[in-house]
Amino acid sequence: MTHDDRCMSELDSADSPELAPERTRRTLLEAVGGFVLVVSGLFLRAEPEADAAHPGNRVQHRAGKHRQRHHRHSKQHRRGQRHDPGDGTGNGPSGVFRKGIAMLVHNNLAQEIHAELGVLKDGFYCSKMVPFDMPATTGQAFYSDGDPDGYTWLEDHWFFGFSNPFSGPPYVWVGANGDYRSRCHSGGTRILLDTALETHQQVTVKDANRKFVITRHPDRDGNKLFTIEIFPN
Repeated sequence: MTHDDRCMSELDSADSPELAPERTRRTLLEAVGGFVLVVSGLFLRAEPEADAAHPGNRVQHRAGKHRQRHHRHSKQHRRGQRHDPGDGTGNGPSGVFRKGIAMLVHNNLAQEIHAELGVLKDGFYCSKMVPFDMPATTGQAFYSDGDPDGYTWLEDHWFFGFSNPFSGPPYVWVGANGDYRSRCHSGGTRILLDTALETHQQVTVKDANRKFVITRHPDRDGNKLFTIEIFPN
C-alpha cells in the first residue's frame, strides 16, 4: 500500500460512520456531566433560600429571634436586680430571703415600766425608735417594721437584740446597762450570748430583780415573731 493509500485509509477511518456515534456519545456525556454540575451547584446555593421560604422554618426563625430578645431582657432584668440597693424591708440584697423581726412585750410586774422598741440599722445603730409606757400587769408593746434586725430596750437598763440571718434560725442576745455588741444603747455587759431559737423554743434570762422569758412563735405576717414576758425574779 502506498503512502497516499495509508493516509487515505486513516482519513476514511476518522470519518467512518461507525466511530461517529461513539464520539457523539462522549461529547453528550461530557456536556450533560458539566450541565449536571452546574445545575447541582445552583441547586445547592438555592437550598438555604428554599429553607428560609418554608413556612415551618419561618416559624422557627421567629421563635429563635424571640428567644434571643427574651434572653437579653432577662440579663438586663438580672443586672437591675443586682444593683438594687434595697430599702431595709426585705426588698433588696440587704434583705433578700430575710424575713423581718416582730416583737411583743408583756409586762407582768405590779408596776408600770417604760420600753423602747426599734430597728437595728445595718445591725448596728438604733433606728425608727418607738416609746411605750406599759401599765402594771397588763401592759403590752408590739413592734414590727419588716427589718431583719430589731431591738427592745427595757427600763433604760436591759437590751434585747434580735436578728434573722441569711441562713439558719433567728437568734437573740441580751445585755445589762446597754448593748455589749452594737452602738445602740452601747456600753452594756453580756447576759446572754447569741442564742438561736426554733419555733416554739424559749430561753429564760434572770438578772437582778427581773426574770425574762423569751419565746419564738410561728411567723406572723411574714415576720419572725418573738415575745418577752417580764416577771419579778
